[in-house]
Amino acid sequence: MMCVTLHQLPRAAYLRVAQVPCYMTKTITVRYFALFREQAGMGEERLETAATTACDVFEATRGRHRCPEPLGHCKVAINDEMADWDSRVADGDVVLLFPPVAGG
Repeated sequence: MMCVTLHQLPRAAYLRVAQVPCYMTKTITVRYFALFREQAGMGEERLETAATTACDVFEATRGRHRCPEPLGHCKVAINDEMADWDSRVADGDVVLLFPPVAGG
């Protein structure tokens, strides 16, 4: 599954997403590691969001904290379990974002 940001959606799809009722939002905790922590200026934050997937969460936080890393270079976990970017997020979930790491 490919992650698409809101500005890449066709106008009709964007309008459907933009009109998500407020009762569809959820509260999630996002934890940042390494470079992401530095860019965000915090180790974690709670978000009210209409995000449905880990990819949506990444894109939302990426925009807020001006993260230049491409999605394909990063890893995600939901509730301490490694996950795919198209994994669903639910109210109360903890999403962990890991930037690319180098080592030898």
